[in-house]
Amino acid sequence: RDNASYQTLVENKDGSTPLTIGLQTSRPGLYGVHWHPYIEIVIVLEGSGKAGVEGEADRICYDHDFSYKCETLVKHHGKISMKTYGINAS
Repeated sequence: RDNASYQTLVENKDGSTPLTIGLQTSRPGLYGVHWHPYIEIVIVLEGSGKAGVEGEADRICYDHDFSYKCETLVKHHGKISMKTYGINAS
């Protein structure tokens, strides 16, 4: 999240909840290949971008009102500038 700011809206104080909900604002730029130890569900509120999953040729283009789900440990990357509503579930 180096190029982004994240505001957590729902989470236990000790971080033990299997569900986190938040708002993320991503500055324009490339986000290299990365993965998460949880399922990531994102709803685009503002902006746009392109994303890809490692090993797949197709890229996903998204803008306002688009949503997507990325499974646990799936390597993905993108070029984005957007504000999103995110749900992370482990």
